[in-house]
Amino acid sequence: MRITKQQAKEFLDDISGDEKVAIAFHFDLDGYASGILIYDYLKEKGINDVEVFALELKNNALADILEKLKLVDKIIIADMGDNLICDDLYSLEDKSVLVLDHHPKTSEFPREVLEYNDSDSGYFPSSRTCYEIVGGKQWLSVAGVMSDRGHVYSENTEFIDEFLKKESLELIDYKKDFVDLIDYVLIYLRKDFGKIFNLIENLNSWKDVESLKEFYLPVKEEFEFFEKDFEKNKEVFGDILFYYFEPKFKIKVSLAGDISVRNKKNIVVFASPSDEKGFVSLSARNKVEDLTASDVLKIGIEGLDEARSGGHLRASGGIIKGEDIGKFKENLKKYVESNKNL
Repeated sequence: MRITKQQAKEFLDDISGDEKVAIAFHFDLDGYASGILIYDYLKEKGINDVEVFALELKNNALADILEKLKLVDKIIIADMGDNLICDDLYSLEDKSVLVLDHHPKTSEFPREVLEYNDSDSGYFPSSRTCYEIVGGKQWLSVAGVMSDRGHVYSENTEFIDEFLKKESLELIDYKKDFVDLIDYVLIYLRKDFGKIFNLIENLNSWKDVESLKEFYLPVKEEFEFFEKDFEKNKEVFGDILFYYFEPKFKIKVSLAGDISVRNKKNIVVFASPSDEKGFVSLSARNKVEDLTASDVLKIGIEGLDEARSGGHLRASGGIIKGEDIGKFKENLKKYVESNKNL
């Protein structure tokens, strides 16, 4: 059932001190920021039995934690597309569930599930939504919004600028000196979501990020290496820039995001080995004329076995067999050749 922000707040306010609560969120900075803001709010209310879970973007994303979720009284899920959790929610119909999300709707939840989704109003990352519902660490909410590229959407400008003005900061400096560094921490500690949660939750200010240097520095160094390598080895198909690389850390999504900002007149497509053996994962960013990042991946995977893609218009992801990289690039070349305006 679709609800308002106020009704979402009332759901959280109605949680009592003797109830067990689970907070599940997407494994990225927008998700972590959302989860931490809600966690802090519940703790301040005296709700002590709270368990947190970070989720990957995959079908049946709740499957691995379903048995644990069945043991709690209230469940809050943030920053997860409805298609990834819908089927699992039918296994939790006797539970009290609140979903806070900003991805376009594609599926219908069980009627008992309370859902606040503002995707019809614009691009508002979940960490902003959660902040507007519960308050708390504004610096963390803004970081989540920026990490999710919310700063390139005009609807978030006032929200971000309010914080930057208060802190006497420039957007580019906050991104470089805090947002990027926390993203690197997530990459470095990818296998230990609990440690990530505790490290970020225990920061009192964005200025305390130096305490996490041992976790972000190795990733930062690799990131800077591949930034330079991209300029040397990118392949150009009209307005599409393609780059295959093999990083030690999972930096593809962050690197593609940064490179895309510097190449706004191009759609950038990054490819690197997937966790799925024998496959390559893809990240595409930007929009050129009527052609979106999502369109480019659909064009590239056409006719490829076991290939898939999805996501937002300006930020999309996908996966193909490693042996099909040549075919993927050939599809892009053919498209560009038949569309001379690119």
